[in-house]
Amino acid sequence: LLRAKSGNYVLRRQPPGQLLKSAHAVDREYRVITALSSTQVPVAHAHHLCTDTSIIGSMFYIMDYLDGRIFWDPSLPELDID
Repeated sequence: LLRAKSGNYVLRRQPPGQLLKSAHAVDREYRVITALSSTQVPVAHAHHLCTDTSIIGSMFYIMDYLDGRIFWDPSLPELDID
């Protein structure tokens, strides 16, 4: 979580260490979130993708932080579907 006068943001980065080629592809996450932003799917705004690993040691992107709920059970028992 990044806090700034302009608001709160999330920094999504690859974890340190050896990764499988397709694991933790934050560049792919960024492209998907950016593509979804022009649809009716509610996603947080992704601001910037940094592929320069010399900055913090891995690729990362910055996106808006939004309050919300996390549904841990995919059957969504806490929602009323009527």
